[in-house]
Amino acid sequence: RLGRTDAARAAYATAMNTIDRLRREIGEDTEPSFLDDRAEPYLGMVDLAADADDGRGALTYVERARAQVRRDLLRRSPVTIDKGMPAADRDEERAMLREIVSTRTQLVKTRDLPKPDPARLALLQDRLAAARERHATFRQRIDETLPHLARWRGEAPPIDGETAATIVSDEATLVLEFAVTDERVHVFALAKAGLTHRLVEIGRKTLAARILKALDPAALASRDTWRDPSRDLSDLLLAPVRDELAGKSLVVVIPDGPLWRV
Repeated sequence: RLGRTDAARAAYATAMNTIDRLRREIGEDTEPSFLDDRAEPYLGMVDLAADADDGRGALTYVERARAQVRRDLLRRSPVTIDKGMPAADRDEERAMLREIVSTRTQLVKTRDLPKPDPARLALLQDRLAAARERHATFRQRIDETLPHLARWRGEAPPIDGETAATIVSDEATLVLEFAVTDERVHVFALAKAGLTHRLVEIGRKTLAARILKALDPAALASRDTWRDPSRDLSDLLLAPVRDELAGKSLVVVIPDGPLWRV
């Protein structure tokens, strides 16, 4: 946004590559709170794609950001997602994950010693790599027999903008997807005719404040008191796609950030 687009794009690309590398090296078995801000580089790329008038590219990065968040939310769930797995496979996977966590814990503790034993470190690193490889082979077999499982666990590849632009197959349906970045709200309207991308120049914090105002108990006391703040939000977020909304009987809304409160 300050005329350093190439530098910003390179920095975001480096950050995304680092996230992917750490995910591979540290493993999906690590704590999901690690790199909690991992979606931010993707959202930065959303703004850069918008500056280049590349709506489909922007939506691709939105979906990649959502995939990061979705994966971590599902991993934070206390419920193990293993529907359809035979009992023997469930037990085998749990044993594998316990081995990975135990070995990784030993490796971290050994590294933190004042004088780590190089031989011990090498042994644990090899053991951890072997355990992860066994789990990867196991997951490949499970994914082939239960292809739905990766999707339910949030591990399926995210949809890209090119594909998303073709998902609506009837004239009466519109999908509105929002993406909130630090400085903007991106509005993606997906219709049979294709993708429309609009920008609302309002940042995350300002938007959150306006939503908070609309949800104030005094504003929610009656229809009359809520009319003005609700109209304010409607004019802000829906007016840019008013033409796309015309004539639609089914509108699917995918919120983001503070918009989940509306």
